[in-house]
Amino acid sequence: MSAYEELTAEGVRARVVSMPSWELFERQPEPYRESVLPPAITARVAVEQASTFGWAAYVGPLGEVIGMRTFGASAR
Repeated sequence: MSAYEELTAEGVRARVVSMPSWELFERQPEPYRESVLPPAITARVAVEQASTFGWAAYVGPLGEVIGMRTFGASAR
């Protein structure tokens, strides 16, 4: 949310989308999904506290996914 606030303060049009369940999102009608993630908007960033697996489907080929790509110290 801080990044959103900074971007909008600088005049950058941005939005925050919370997607706690891919399965529920995918069950929604296509017009709804496209209203949440418009196909014309390709500047996308997903932030995930865990694995980045699967987010590429939502950020697209030009988007970026930020998250864990390795196991943390507790997995050693």
